[in-house]
Amino acid sequence: MNKSLAHLFQIKYLILLLIIIAAFLRLYNFPNTLMFQGDQGRDAILVARIWREHDPVFIGPVMSVGNLYLGPLYYYFMLPFLFVTYPSPLGPAVAVAILGTMSVGLIYYLGKKLVGETAAFFASFFLTFSYVAVEYSRFSWNPNPAPFVSILLIYFTYKAWTKNVWYWLLVSVCVSVLIQLHYVTLLSAVGAGLIWLIQLATFVKNKEQRTKNKNFNKFVICTFLSLIIFLLSLTPLVLFDFKHNYVNAYALQSMFTKEDALEQKGGLLATLKETHGRGMHILYEATIGQVRQLNSSLYWLSLISLAILLAKAKGGRDEREFQALVVIVSFLLTGILGTAIYQHTVFNHYILYLLPITFLIYGIFAARLWRSSLGKLLVIIFIIVFLQFNLVRLPLKSLGWTIKNVSEVAQEILTHVDENEQYNVILLSESKDLYAQNYRYYLEASQHQPLGLDEYALADKLIVINESQPGVDVAALPIYEIVTFPRDQVETFPQENGPDLVIFSR
Repeated sequence: MNKSLAHLFQIKYLILLLIIIAAFLRLYNFPNTLMFQGDQGRDAILVARIWREHDPVFIGPVMSVGNLYLGPLYYYFMLPFLFVTYPSPLGPAVAVAILGTMSVGLIYYLGKKLVGETAAFFASFFLTFSYVAVEYSRFSWNPNPAPFVSILLIYFTYKAWTKNVWYWLLVSVCVSVLIQLHYVTLLSAVGAGLIWLIQLATFVKNKEQRTKNKNFNKFVICTFLSLIIFLLSLTPLVLFDFKHNYVNAYALQSMFTKEDALEQKGGLLATLKETHGRGMHILYEATIGQVRQLNSSLYWLSLISLAILLAKAKGGRDEREFQALVVIVSFLLTGILGTAIYQHTVFNHYILYLLPITFLIYGIFAARLWRSSLGKLLVIIFIIVFLQFNLVRLPLKSLGWTIKNVSEVAQEILTHVDENEQYNVILLSESKDLYAQNYRYYLEASQHQPLGLDEYALADKLIVINESQPGVDVAALPIYEIVTFPRDQVETFPQENGPDLVIFSR
């Protein structure tokens, strides 16, 4: 067996090992670690109603900022998996974990065509052990599939520029999917748009090529069709808005004109200053911790190194190496600048779609450093720091309160309600999910469902699930649903190792 063939087999076995490790980290002790709180309960309730009550949905989850609704795509992604495991909510979460595992193989398989085999291997390694990637692969939530789709978007954008303009159709599909996962991912459209503008400029610059080359005609057609795909993906939201007095359109307008969510105080200078913090967050804070001086140094070193690599690749033999770097940098810079414009806190799930970019950049640097002895030492040191930070944060330990416990409390609630009684529930917990959506999901899966969120006044019994304030006089709490509920009797039923059940009866 020659050396290159042996190397090929070695890499394949290592990638297979990384995929196995990724699957273990994303599926180990899964039911006992599954996050199933208000957002997950709400989503599961809505998805279950799609087939149980033949009630299709036209909007997805609502954003915490701006009162904007996402598209319904994630709900329909959940649908077949929840159907298989119903009434257990495990199905969609397992599907997300599988996507997270597949991302490790995908970033290697597609990444090696972008940045080379060694760089792609390092990118896979970092994605495997990233606690952020693992954490958001272990429960069902609309932003969580973003890294998988983002890898495809990066690759298709590169192929649209270098290989075939018809790939712009796939770019449009990926962008359409991403913006239904989280609105911050709309920045990915800006990154892809920069590459589109570069390609357009190439055609415009060369008039003779533009008139003779059929690719320009294809480019125009693809641009039009891509726009159609994107607009069609918004159809459910448009139909919902048309039926509900354009609530989403007004929320979007308010976000830009009233809430100042997308405008840094101090103007352009303040935005440029903010790019430093956002850049550190995207490139290092989510991967090696909040060590400001170290992160700041690494951030500037990374930007300078990328600029040097771009300059060298531009005059190099392989034009596609330069183009791949341009694609990666365009997504990185638009992500940094876009989040710098955003005034509110940027959480890790906002930038999940940028994780593949971060790790491809890590891979690029590691592959080049690996060529020398000193470089190998630096890479090994960085890997040690990376693993020390991430391994201790992996969410593999059992939670104190699992979906089994939630299900058991829901069953206990049903024992306190007669068959002909109407009831409703509220929750006192640190999650601030007053409407007890996770418990409500299991109750709705029973034969005796609770009343709706707007029907508390119709209930014969109000059941308060008291997780966070045991021993407190619940009847005295200034909560509207409690204060306004007419009660003839109040009973408290402490649960062993669980929340108190306080039942108000008419």
